[in-house]
Amino acid sequence: MGTADSGDIEADLPDLMLVLGEAAKKPIAILIDELQYLSTSEFSALIMSIHRINQAALPVVMIGAGLPQILGLAGTSKSTCAPTAEGFFKQRVCLKLSDLPTDEVKTALAEILIVQLHGHVLRGEQPRRLTRMLVFDEAHRVKDSKRLEQLAREGRAFGVGIVIGTQFPGDIPELWQAIWPRNCS
Repeated sequence: MGTADSGDIEADLPDLMLVLGEAAKKPIAILIDELQYLSTSEFSALIMSIHRINQAALPVVMIGAGLPQILGLAGTSKSTCAPTAEGFFKQRVCLKLSDLPTDEVKTALAEILIVQLHGHVLRGEQPRRLTRMLVFDEAHRVKDSKRLEQLAREGRAFGVGIVIGTQFPGDIPELWQAIWPRNCS
């Protein structure tokens, strides 16, 4: 047998991507659309491929797009390489964003996390007691987040507390200042 010819896509695709990355003279971008049409094993193979490429620090990047069903595919994938948002929010996590290259990237990542957390808590129970704390330093990065505003309004019922830190109180929108004193306990 050769490389990537076992007939098992979850074994073959990662092997093939490694060979491709090792042979690359220049960085390679692979763009994939309509990810929602992949089977669970095909999606798992993609996730495992990305993981192996990253582990080997190869110059290959995959960019995928698809309908929201891809979140379900990610959740049912048997790969342990890509944790779901559900698993992520059940852990104690501190993300240091200062090493990211630009303020735009930092703000975008913060917004992605807010959107994911908001969806996560809305699907969960309402313990009506604090079960998780979301802390943001540098409030100017999240001041325009409509989802964070929704979490500030609804979060306590879902066990979410929010702490915003800033050196400049003017960074905190007036609407939040009106919401937060009522929702503090």
